[in-house]
Amino acid sequence: MEIAGRFKTAVEKHDWAREDRRLAQRPVQVDVGVVCLRLGTVQERRGVARKLAAELIQRADALMYDAKGLKSAHVHCTAVAASNGQLIEIPKSDALAS
Repeated sequence: MEIAGRFKTAVEKHDWAREDRRLAQRPVQVDVGVVCLRLGTVQERRGVARKLAAELIQRADALMYDAKGLKSAHVHCTAVAASNGQLIEIPKSDALAS
């Protein structure tokens, strides 16, 4: 989340009007969705890695659109773990403890 936040801040602070003067009237904003994956054992990922990767991208995309819909100034994040070939949500309190 820290890296995503720094990226968001850097893009939004850049003087985009130097690139295109129309952007002086309409500042550039960034919407960010981050999904953190607790990998677990190789056995839990074997044979389903591509499916898990596609689902991670879908989840991050959904978080980004949530941020966009809310006109949020924050990075939207969730944490998941691979279990039995599926991604399961990790409660925020557990994710922060890791």
